[in-house]
Amino acid sequence: MKKYKLAGFDELMTIDNIKKIQREGRYTSLHKQIVKICTGRRILDIGCGLGSFAMVLAQNLPDSEIIGVDDSDDQIEVARELYKSTPNLTFGAMNAQELKFDTQEFDCACFLEVIEHLEDPVKALKEIYRILKPGAKLILSTNNVYYWRFFLRQIICDILRKEPKLMIHHQEKWGKHLFAWDISTLCTLLNHEGFSYCSHFYVGRFGLYSDKIILSRWFDALFAIILPFFRTTTVVILEKMEDCQYG
Repeated sequence: MKKYKLAGFDELMTIDNIKKIQREGRYTSLHKQIVKICTGRRILDIGCGLGSFAMVLAQNLPDSEIIGVDDSDDQIEVARELYKSTPNLTFGAMNAQELKFDTQEFDCACFLEVIEHLEDPVKALKEIYRILKPGAKLILSTNNVYYWRFFLRQIICDILRKEPKLMIHHQEKWGKHLFAWDISTLCTLLNHEGFSYCSHFYVGRFGLYSDKIILSRWFDALFAIILPFFRTTTVVILEKMEDCQYG
């Protein structure tokens, strides 16, 4: 049986291994909220990874065509194998900064936990602007710069007069996080690239790899309840503006 080297795993993974992990379904805190916002005949999931969220979209929107893209050939191969029986779901290997689609082809785009990894986020946003129809939605999520752990690490580094270092988890397993924004700065960037702000919200921890430190989990849960501003992830809902000066 073929084995795959995937981001986030130290060992090689078989399809059966991956299916078992996917069934754990730990993405719900983010994905359940976003799927309610997605509308349209054609929806693009940019940076889809193994396709778990694209599958959620396909299941909840059976009349829509869902396309997931990622720049990892291995992840796209796995996604195709995992969800080959889903008729309204397809996958393609391509980079967010060079989307191989026609202009104004999509009604909605999801761009989840990707923008912080890109060396040129503006180029990716221009591509997303190009492939979206006028008035189409862009749903973007990224690390919240005020997430309590990031915030605490910065304070400690300031006290010790040291440069903050990214977590090893992000450096070795997921790829380096190059950018982090507060909501004001992020929306300024998005508006400059032709997207108008609709709303935003914060969500707590999600993903296939939960933290093993019990105290950290308790703090995450506490902040999620009483101080949502300090949650892990910022989600922004936007619409493509029609002014031709953008894109």
